[in-house]
Amino acid sequence: MRNELGRRLLEGQRQMLKVQRRLFDNTFQALSALQNQQQSIVDRFVDSDRVPDEAREIVDAWREAASEQRRQFRNAVDESFKQFDHLLERLAGREDSAAPEAAKSGGGVKKTKTGAKTGAKAGKKGSTRKKGSTRKKTSRKKT
Repeated sequence: MRNELGRRLLEGQRQMLKVQRRLFDNTFQALSALQNQQQSIVDRFVDSDRVPDEAREIVDAWREAASEQRRQFRNAVDESFKQFDHLLERLAGREDSAAPEAAKSGGGVKKTKTGAKTGAKAGKKGSTRKKGSTRKKTSRKKT
């Protein structure tokens, strides 16, 4: 049952990642089209005889910088999506490999040769409080 819940959560994460990826792609394409249109308008203005050569150089540098930054941003976001997808794949593999092992050992805590406990339940300790007991609340003085 626990593994089934894990699989469902991972599948939900994968679907959310796909939706977010599609949203990003569509938004990025729309903004890129807008930026290209803007550059086209600026090009028409700069190509007129009234604009000095120094201004054309500045506009060209601006265009190159904007295109490079757009490319770098796209690459960074693409890399982030790949890393998150890789993480989900690793978690899915871990879920799949944990199911048979947990069934064999009863969800168990394993002991190594040195006697150290490992596994999902190894670090958990039982509560030392009695059932029904409550923790005494202490008030702090404000300074």
